[in-house]
Amino acid sequence: MATEVASNSEILSSPEQPSRINSLSSNDDCIELMTRAYAKVILHAAKYPHASVNGVLLAKLPSKGEKIGSKLVLIDAIPLFHQTEGLSPMLEVALTQIESRTASIGYGIAGFYHASRHFRDTSVDIFSQRIADRIADLSPFGRTALLTVDNRKISLNLQNHSLLGQMFIGNSEGTGRWRTIAKDHIRVEDDMTFAVTSQLLQTRGYKDLSDFDNHLDDVSIDYLNVSLNIEIDKAS
Repeated sequence: MATEVASNSEILSSPEQPSRINSLSSNDDCIELMTRAYAKVILHAAKYPHASVNGVLLAKLPSKGEKIGSKLVLIDAIPLFHQTEGLSPMLEVALTQIESRTASIGYGIAGFYHASRHFRDTSVDIFSQRIADRIADLSPFGRTALLTVDNRKISLNLQNHSLLGQMFIGNSEGTGRWRTIAKDHIRVEDDMTFAVTSQLLQTRGYKDLSDFDNHLDDVSIDYLNVSLNIEIDKAS
């Protein structure tokens, strides 16, 4: 059991956030994605262009007493579904498992992403909105991201991110609201993020990505995507 815990920690952990992330100007309501998070979101959408896909986004849990800033840095993404629509018991199972496995290494669920099966559709469907609301209610970050993939912006040679974003901003009264985030307030780690993601798309690296739906079909399949995490980290 100790060996398994150590393995999980090594698999999920990312290197310390590089200075280039911290050096970015801290605009209000800013969302930043590390390379691993962005690449896995795009690969998930690319693997199932015929389906609606979704997943959760992870951030580092704040230390006790740490002030939560306006910038939300998303470190990793865990793909959930490509064939399950609507709220279901499997969603509860997935969120519970992910929360348990990531909390042990200091990560928490900080957002939700989705891509429509319809090429031009960038609206937020009711299913995605309800999951995002649920995550926002439970979030320890005070802020929660809801990212929509714009399928029209995905290509084999990415130059810009292909995301539309909203952020839930909580308040001291335990309530809050969703705000649309300007495109230039959604940022990726650096230009290497686009290079790494483009290379994975060109080599069909999305075939190596597994989501929770795959795991439900065969429990031996790793929805944490160990091998892919290592590949992305080495290339970044």
